Amino acid sequence: MGLSEARTREIVLGYLQREARRNRQPRQITVQDARQLQTWLVVFWLNQDLQARISRFLRLGGGFSGRRRADMRDYLIGRDQETDKYEDKGLQSKARAQIPESVLDISRRPEHGNFSFELEQDDILALNLVRWFKESFMRWIDPITCPECSVETQFESTLTGGELNEEDRKYGAGRVEMHRCKADPSHPIRKFPRYNVPEKLLETREGRCGEFANLFMLFLRSVGLDARIVHNQEDHVWNEYYSRSAQRWVHLDSCEAAFDTPLMYELGWGRKMSYVLAFGVEGAQDVSRGYVADYHEHGWERRRKWDEQDLAEKLAAITTGRREILSETRQTELAERDEKQEAWMADHEGRLRVAQGSNDTHKARKSGTKEWRAMRAESGAGGGKSFAISTLHTKLNPDHTLRSVDDNLRLGGSARRADHYLILTPNETSQIGTAFVSTSIPSTSSFVVEVDFRITLSPGQDQGADGMAFVCLQQQGDIPAQLSGEGGAGLGYDGLGGSGDWATEIDTYQTVDRCNDPPTPHISLHSPPKSHHRHCIAVTPPFSLPDLSDGETRTLRIAMNAESETVQAELIIPGEMEEVLPLWEAKLPSSGMMAGSSKRLLGLTASTGGIAQAHEVTRFDIWDLSRKSETDA
Repeated sequence: MGLSEARTREIVLGYLQREARRNRQPRQITVQDARQLQTWLVVFWLNQDLQARISRFLRLGGGFSGRRRADMRDYLIGRDQETDKYEDKGLQSKARAQIPESVLDISRRPEHGNFSFELEQDDILALNLVRWFKESFMRWIDPITCPECSVETQFESTLTGGELNEEDRKYGAGRVEMHRCKADPSHPIRKFPRYNVPEKLLETREGRCGEFANLFMLFLRSVGLDARIVHNQEDHVWNEYYSRSAQRWVHLDSCEAAFDTPLMYELGWGRKMSYVLAFGVEGAQDVSRGYVADYHEHGWERRRKWDEQDLAEKLAAITTGRREILSETRQTELAERDEKQEAWMADHEGRLRVAQGSNDTHKARKSGTKEWRAMRAESGAGGGKSFAISTLHTKLNPDHTLRSVDDNLRLGGSARRADHYLILTPNETSQIGTAFVSTSIPSTSSFVVEVDFRITLSPGQDQGADGMAFVCLQQQGDIPAQLSGEGGAGLGYDGLGGSGDWATEIDTYQTVDRCNDPPTPHISLHSPPKSHHRHCIAVTPPFSLPDLSDGETRTLRIAMNAESETVQAELIIPGEMEEVLPLWEAKLPSSGMMAGSSKRLLGLTASTGGIAQAHEVTRFDIWDLSRKSETDA
């Protein structure tokens, strides 16, 4: 048929998307439908690779594990139960007393703003409230300053579990961040407890998006607005209120003082989202279609964490449980609201037209430091800096290859050779494998590394199992005896090296509790080499990478410029037309590197935890750019 793989994939996924997602109600099959299906079947059966990919995407045979269903259920129940805390009348009165009368004055229309519907009193109140909350009441915590001298601090550690004090536990702080003064480390530590109780947040009045949305929900309820809290799986949270004028739920983001700009996260921030779920005291709803600009084209492809039917059934059960105690009149009213909300979300083209006419929708994120926004890839849809790693080195033989380092390659743990490739971990659980080579590259010299890697899941498995990393350590003297870090979420490198050392991780399993991981797969730069993302200085945007656990061989190219102390990374995807994906370019933190006589100790690590996955390397080439410069001279 002469169709490229990309076009074949587009046809098949396009057909599946339209028929399995958009058409929620049964209908008569048309002649056009039949022809599309015929095309789909022909293409599908002629492309075995595509069959495997589609089968994998739809979880044919293996299905979703009981563990993932349980995790989903616990997550939804937890989010649902949290909405009750905003209904405390005494707490609502305390919050309302904080609101100035000028904010409650709904007799004056806003002096500026571009609105897609006629504002009535409730709408004016919500708009006044979100602007006042952002501009006058709540304070974004970063940068965190020293309590003694007001100089910026740096993150030092996190307290959890038994390390928390009584007040932390009382007010729902599951963790406490510890920050130390950059100017004088002897100054008192600045603590930042992540409180989850609105009453305490009324007192502290500081935080990030979680604290903002948490407390703002209380203010919305305190003035009598029907409100919900909205959780996005890509680590953001905001609110909605119900507008009788618009006859739908209206987006409010108190971090940005944003009003009715639901597509700003994708069209403004440049974020790619999967699940967006709203929770209130009268039910829960999947509102992803209202916030994901490309939902009908690619957005639904990113929804791989939970089974769609399971999710819909659990949200419906939560809603039914919430509403069965309400009067019939109220239940009917809410059912009509649901229908109108569904109709609004289904009008994809209409929502896009409104968004295109709104300047606010296309604004980059304002809250947070510049470095923090860049690390989260939220500096704007077009704010990324493009770059390309020079390929001049490829015209010369590498200084080190898998074959040339036979006598100088230190293997550890499960790592072993197999013919002409390297197995870091076999397809088994609880494995750690490492492979390091002591190079002759001085710590003050630049270098390029290319790694051909292959990550393969166990048959029937539907998610990745931890991952692998490239590690750069400074070596002075003999190779250390211990060259293995923590397993599981540590990817085999966590704990190796210190200041001045770094690692690039290829992470295929999202570990939120231990590492605060963004969605996987992701490729990120960490310095010092620790897997928790507070040490991350660059990361690929969510859903910007293909599936990296599919058994296909890909190339990770990393360039380290010693003069500027920057690291660049690219992912090379083979095929008829080789595709090169620039991943990131980042400056390493100031480190006080060892003397120039020290060498580079470069290596690869990988690990698995409770899920099996094979990590294999077919090529590991290293170019010493300082030696190439000498040759050129």
